[in-house]
Amino acid sequence: MSKIQEFLKNQEKSVMSSVEGKTIIDYFNNNAEEFPEYPALNTPINSEYTGWDSVSWSAYRETVHNLAAGLIDIGLQVEDNAFIVANNVKEHFICDLGIMHAGAVPSTIYKQLKSGQIEYISNLLEAKVAFVGDAELFEEVNKARENCPDMKYIIMIEDFEQYKDLDYVLSYEDLINKGKELNSNDKSELENRINSVKSDSLACLIFTSGTTGNPKGVMLTHENVLFTIQSLIEQSVSLGTNPRIVSYLPMAHIAARLTDHYQSIFRKGQLFPVPVLEDMATALPTIKPTLFFAVPRVWERFQSGLINKINESDKKDLALKAIDNGLERVEYEQRGETHHSV
Repeated sequence: MSKIQEFLKNQEKSVMSSVEGKTIIDYFNNNAEEFPEYPALNTPINSEYTGWDSVSWSAYRETVHNLAAGLIDIGLQVEDNAFIVANNVKEHFICDLGIMHAGAVPSTIYKQLKSGQIEYISNLLEAKVAFVGDAELFEEVNKARENCPDMKYIIMIEDFEQYKDLDYVLSYEDLINKGKELNSNDKSELENRINSVKSDSLACLIFTSGTTGNPKGVMLTHENVLFTIQSLIEQSVSLGTNPRIVSYLPMAHIAARLTDHYQSIFRKGQLFPVPVLEDMATALPTIKPTLFFAVPRVWERFQSGLINKINESDKKDLALKAIDNGLERVEYEQRGETHHSV
């Protein structure tokens, strides 16, 4: 065995020992127990992103538990599948974890998919439940449902009133309220469902976009997710605890799930969903993110916009000096050192 092979083998053992036997639910529950009042999930207070309303870890867990109880009540079983079609809003993350806490398996599918593609994925999953963000997204899912014999309910996050006369359409808020009532009387079934989730249980199913053929599914266990975060993120990027994390990539993409959703739970971080990509420049100054994951093209657009603004400024030299100081600080922090600029 070469030195590099030996190093990687030892690294694998070290990472595995820290996450072995654990689930995302374990980390989520620990956050709510140890840091109940810490902010966890944020929503912009207006379209200008001048501020954010925060949900604490304890409130986050309570809502997830209530939704899970509501899902159990309508018949969602252990290892059933359910999918979500919605923007990156706080409800998306609550739905994902609610499905998981009910012992079922969540998926997110791309918003731009047409009814035929949704039908294909839904039938592949044998999905029992679909969460839909709003009326605009409902139409394609509803068309697909006609040929999806396993789909029992569509749950509307918004715009439920438009479809309340359809017996298979339920309200997200009503389901949470029903679950709250059930949990206030008896949480034993919910606890059984939570305990049914093991490290080798599926944490999610993700699907390709379907642009070059039928979407293909990938199964990810809790161990897969936690191992990847621990090895690729925890070991390579020093962010400390309670980072501020932006979520804007589609939750149908593994990068968004790992670097946004799951990592915020893993690191006890704050998640800031930005549902409209074009709003990013407005949102970032009030988020002040510790972590912002992006593909190269996004960074290139940021760089181009920043350089143009600097070149137009009469304080160009000062701005460039600030960038140099910031870069130097980042390099120090990533090496685990402390840096003091003068």
